[in-house]
Amino acid sequence: RAVEESDFRIVLSYDGLGDKDDIGAAAFAIAMIGEAGHQDKLMQVNYFDFRGQSAESKRELPVSVLGGLERWGMPREIAFNYQERKVEAIEHFQSIVADESRSGQIYIACGGPMRAIVEMVSAIPEDQRGRLTAVSHSRWNDWVKDPNWNDLAATGINTIQIYDQNKTAFSLGRGWQEQWKWLQDKGGRYQWLYERNKFGYKFDISDAGIAYYLVTGRGNQNPSISDVRAIFGMPATRKVPVAKVRTNGLHVIKGAKHVSVDEVRVGQSVELWHKTEPSLATDQRVNYSSGNAGVATVHPENGIITGVSPGTATIFIVSADGGKKDQIEVEVVAARERQE
Repeated sequence: RAVEESDFRIVLSYDGLGDKDDIGAAAFAIAMIGEAGHQDKLMQVNYFDFRGQSAESKRELPVSVLGGLERWGMPREIAFNYQERKVEAIEHFQSIVADESRSGQIYIACGGPMRAIVEMVSAIPEDQRGRLTAVSHSRWNDWVKDPNWNDLAATGINTIQIYDQNKTAFSLGRGWQEQWKWLQDKGGRYQWLYERNKFGYKFDISDAGIAYYLVTGRGNQNPSISDVRAIFGMPATRKVPVAKVRTNGLHVIKGAKHVSVDEVRVGQSVELWHKTEPSLATDQRVNYSSGNAGVATVHPENGIITGVSPGTATIFIVSADGGKKDQIEVEVVAARERQE
């Protein structure tokens, strides 16, 4: 669903764990909110909402958050280092929810593990939680424990899980500089924003896709570079067509890592990865389908496969642009028996 009400508000939350994606994502999310003219809608930004930051994250994530707020005209007082100011962060969140002068939904952009979000929501009276909507994009949040996305949903708030932003313009591999050079060329705060991506070999600010979804208000869960350029007042780019799609194995979450698997057990859910070629293709959307739903089902948009009964099923993938196809044979085996 798109954000349609005019009085909505936004809370951002980032973990800043070992991966460097939050360093760029936090800055880009704040920038896009500012570019959309929604400075008055960003109410709170939490960072370090989970333990285990790298030295680089400890140094750079506060720069992204505070620097983004300053450059796009929002107060620094709405930013909280959650590990150091947990009580203050929760109290600030309570005041946002309790503000009866604004009646719209409060959207919480979940950029990492759910512990801090669950703690904040748990501090809100149950009869007020209907005003809260958590938004996530990655299946990682479904599986990771301590607590996870399902635990957050159990608090009684609304939840929206959009398309995996690791498969959009916010996450590109080789050649990403060509796609994003326009931002660097704008100079000033835009060059600073470009340099917030701390990966040399790729561009990964996937969690910023949640902010894009919220501020555009048109339900676009799979933005292209042209879509993002529009937020920054830039003209559309030349379309790069899809030449090929290919499956790239089955994966599950173990601990905090993606692990490849060769088979699916009955009742188990795994994710089918794929690659689009060229990596700079404008429209990278794909659709999935199962040739035998009695053995395995697949979500048509996110590629989550669930084992139904023992046997073999063919899973098909088709690009939205050009109808390029590939397929993979998935073997489903019986579920493991529980040890008494």
